[in-house]
Amino acid sequence: MLTDKDFGNYLAYRFKLNELIHLHLLFHALNDGSCGESIVGVSKEQVLMSVRTVALAWFSTVVDKNGLDIFNLWLKMYPQYQKRIAFYRSLLEPHLVLIRTFRDRTAFHAQPTFLKFFEPRVRFLEKVKDVAKAVQKLLDLAKFLVKR
Repeated sequence: MLTDKDFGNYLAYRFKLNELIHLHLLFHALNDGSCGESIVGVSKEQVLMSVRTVALAWFSTVVDKNGLDIFNLWLKMYPQYQKRIAFYRSLLEPHLVLIRTFRDRTAFHAQPTFLKFFEPRVRFLEKVKDVAKAVQKLLDLAKFLVKR
């Protein structure tokens, strides 16, 4: 049984999930060149990096234990998919500290000390392919569960 707080978290999650999906689609459209004219004087790569930064911050808010912590809510809502949810969470867990630090110091809450601001970006870029796979896996799971 879901509490009022659980239900509120679910509604907030659905809004954040929609925004995350839209950012994901925008990123891919920009990357494919199908999102209109480029901004004069700004490279596609710079715009892509900005969209990726925001999308990762949204993603972090959805999965972070200090945010919506969607995995715990999913476990309550979909106990029949407990193993699947735990599996996807285990794929993401190794990246959570990096993602949270990137969000807190670089994406949402910029650190005034340049080293503290820039260092998480460098560490994130070293793992960008692994993190991108983790984000895609979460989106796959979210899509599966929304259909249920």
